Amino acid sequence: DKSQHEDRRMSAFYAVAFTDHVEVIADGAVYTDDGTVVDIRAKLWASEYAPLAVTGRGNTAVVEGFATVIRMFSACGTFDGTVAAVSNMLDARQSIGVPEHCEIVIAGVSDLF
Repeated sequence: DKSQHEDRRMSAFYAVAFTDHVEVIADGAVYTDDGTVVDIRAKLWASEYAPLAVTGRGNTAVVEGFATVIRMFSACGTFDGTVAAVSNMLDARQSIGVPEHCEIVIAGVSDLF
């Protein structure tokens, strides 16, 4: 049901940057606005092409949509190239906005290191 899906939220993540890698964890809980846990699932997506992972919190569908697009952009093979492509996409979408606010973390190591 679409209305139930729109009410689902992703909650917590934690990322720590080191000089040569980034460590990221996510809680796995998906819950409704009243705090009811409705699902436990992976909420951290690694790229097959570039040294990066994506997670976020907010509306489940919006976070998963952004993660999918970011992973598609990562086919360029580099962290910096992926971030540049995401930045360009966000600039282009600025006047459109997103269906709902969310926070996205792209964790990785710059190609410059």
